Order: sequence, then C-alpha cells, then structure tokens
Amino acid sequence: MVCTKRMRFAHLFLFLFLFLSLIPAKKSEATCKDVLVSAAKTTASVGYWTLTKAFRGMGHVLKTAFYPVAGTVNLSRAGYQTVKDKGVLGLWRAPIATLRQDLFHLTGYLLLFVASQGSGLTYHEYERATEEFEQSSASDTVVIVDGFSSEDPYGGAGEYVYRLRYTDNPNAHFIKAESVEQLVRDLQRISQSHGPIHKLDFYGHGLPGQIQLNQDWLDVNGEIPKNSEPPVPLEQVRFEGLFAQGAKIRFNSCFLGSGPQGEKFLNAFGNAFLDKGGTLFSAKVQILPNAIDFLSLKGSLGEPSTAVRLVGDHISVVRSAMTAPTLLMFSEDGTYFVIERVRKVEVPARE
Repeated sequence: MVCTKRMRFAHLFLFLFLFLSLIPAKKSEATCKDVLVSAAKTTASVGYWTLTKAFRGMGHVLKTAFYPVAGTVNLSRAGYQTVKDKGVLGLWRAPIATLRQDLFHLTGYLLLFVASQGSGLTYHEYERATEEFEQSSASDTVVIVDGFSSEDPYGGAGEYVYRLRYTDNPNAHFIKAESVEQLVRDLQRISQSHGPIHKLDFYGHGLPGQIQLNQDWLDVNGEIPKNSEPPVPLEQVRFEGLFAQGAKIRFNSCFLGSGPQGEKFLNAFGNAFLDKGGTLFSAKVQILPNAIDFLSLKGSLGEPSTAVRLVGDHISVVRSAMTAPTLLMFSEDGTYFVIERVRKVEVPARE
C-alpha cells in the first residue's frame, strides 16, 4: 500500500510537468517551458524504482562520508526511543542498537578516515602540524604573502588570514604578490622601514620544488633580479638583512616539500633569504580547506572556532578520495600514503 501511494505521487508529479508543457507560452517564456518538458521526459524515461535506488545509494554515500553527523543523529534517535520504550535504565541499549544499524556506514567512514591520515591535509591540520611557526612575540615583524591570482577559487586566502588575525597588529604587513620581482621589492621595502622580518606566511599553489606567484612559477633554477644586477638562479641568490636571526617561513602550498626537488627548493630558498639562519615549513602532500574553512573564505565570514574547524576536519575525510590521483603523481615515493606529511628544513646562518 505504501509503494502504491508513492507511485501515485510520482505519476502525479510527472503529469503536472506534462500538463504545464501544454500551456501556451509567450516567446519570453519558451525557455522555461522547454526545461519543464525536458525534465518531464527525462524523469519519465528513467523509471520510479531506478530513481529511488539512485537516491538511496547517494544517501548511503553521504551518510558514510559524514558519519560523525549522521551517527550523532541516529544515536540521539535511538536514545529517545529506548527511554520511551524501556525507561532511563535501558539507555545503555542505544549505542548497541546504533552500532548494529550503522555498522556498514561506520566501517566505511573509518576506512576513509584511516586513508586520509596518509593523504592530504586540511588547512587546519597543516596549521596544527606547523604550530612551531605560530610561536612569536608581539613585537615580531610578520609578513603575509598571497600568491594566488584573483581569478583563482582560493584567491584572497592570504588576505583573508591577514584580515582576520593581523589587522590590529602594527607589525604585520600584507603583500599581494603579482610576480617574483615584485615580492622581492616589497620584502626589501618592509625590512628597510620596519626592521628585519621574523615570520613570513606564504599562500599560493605549489608543486614539488615549485611555488606559484600569480602567473609566475619559481623553482631552484628560477631567476630573481637582485637589486640592479642581472637575474641569477635562486640557488645562487644571496640577500642580506631581509630576515631576522632565527626567522621562520611557512609555505601554504600543495606538494612543495615533496621529494628531492622539494628539499632542494627549501634549502635554496632558505640560503637565499635567511642569511642569519632560520626554519622553513612546507607540505609534502595536498593542502585542502575543509568545508567550513572554505565557506568562511568565500563568504567573507569570521574565523570559525577551533571546535567547529575540528568538526570540519572530521567530516572532510572524503578528501582522501579527492586527493588520490594527485598524490600518486606527486608523492615522493610514488605511493598513496605519505607518513611524514610536513617537511621542516633548518638553515644555518652564513659564515
């Protein structure tokens, strides 16, 4: 009887579409009418049960991927029903009933979660993995660099971080890097007017041993104009006095530190800029904003709390599937799992 009612509802829905398609329309409404007719024909050709199975399958996928949310809802429902039927003393049965009901989805989520631990990092996870970078005093000169192009989906990520965390800090400075040459000029200007830089936080795309600044890519062989001299490769560049002793540089760039090329780039960049010694941090894997971070960035919202961002990390385990193809291409050993996902390079002071 239930199935019959559902089928009748589906048929009524299709009939409504077809009926609307017969109503005479003005030229300006032709597009809307065509859409309704096309939707009715497509829906009718698929079949009710096929659609039902497709929606159910999608529901299982979503429930597995976002099980921390779905599991909490199911546990609440089971607890309510248990208290209603057995009383408060029978509440212990709720977790067991939920586990039996959700065993398939929970197993799938755990597999995704384990896989994600050897794959990409969310931005929040990368921040926690490089928390040493965050340690500083209020008087330290900080520079935030945004290397994304304005058309990029992540465009404005660096500016977003600067606006949320540093706008009230007179020692913090923002650079929108349009090119390698312009970045160097701005670093020189800041160090000359505000003193040596203690921290530089770079946001931009990366590949093993390469970073992107707008339309420019920089690697160990990339040429950097040094003052008025002819351009020279990064490996041979040596700047003086831009950074303070023990300065720290963090690259929020995917895959930059992966493999021998990544290590070579970080050493070359550190030797070029950190004349008094310092530390560089980079990811060996892909960095993804979790859903909450991305919504905050694109919606110009305030920074989410740590608890909310942790939830975003856990419900973003589906990133393991998203990052699999790129990890196989760019991981240092050509495998899916990368045990140490962050590379830290310490550069000694020049003699």
